[in-house]
Parts: sequence; C-alpha cells; structure tokens
Amino acid sequence: MNSISFKPVALALIATIFTGCSSVRSRTEMPPDDWTVYPGLRRDFSDLGDAFEGKIKGPDWSPAVVIPILIGDIPFSTVVDSAALPYDIYRVTQQNDQGIQP
Repeated sequence: MNSISFKPVALALIATIFTGCSSVRSRTEMPPDDWTVYPGLRRDFSDLGDAFEGKIKGPDWSPAVVIPILIGDIPFSTVVDSAALPYDIYRVTQQNDQGIQP
C-alpha cells in the first residue's frame, strides 16, 4: 500500500472518531431533567477549565494531551450541536411544560 494513499484514509478515520465527541458524550451522560442546548460545547469548555486548573485525573502530563484534543473538538462539537439544536430545543421546552427548570 502506498503511504500517500494511506494518509487521507488515516486522517478521515481520526476525524470520524473525534467528530463531535463531547456532543455525543454529553448527550449520553446528561440526566433527562438537566437537558440544555449546545451541551457538547458546554462540556468542552468545562473540561478545558478543569484541565487548565489541574483538576483532571491522571499523570501530570495529561493536560498536555487533553487540552489540544478538546480545542480540536470545539469546531466539530459546534457542528454536531447545531445539527441537534431543534431536538435540544424540543427537549428543553418539554422540560418547561412539565415544570422542570433547564
């Protein structure tokens, strides 16, 4: 296999793996009564704050790995969260109709 043809495939695979990672993770871990809009971006910035403050678990070098990944995920989470915005608005309005505050 030619290494030139392998690079785009590897790059596409990596991009697919990391695309909207925080958006997916925040939606699967979010309690139903705590639904918000743009949860992936909120999660990215919350995790970035924790990384800069040294609150993430792991070895001392882990912020050096986590911070670039989170920064790289911000544009992808923005796209995924924007695509899911109509559903998020629906969920938030359902919470308000049931008397649950977002």
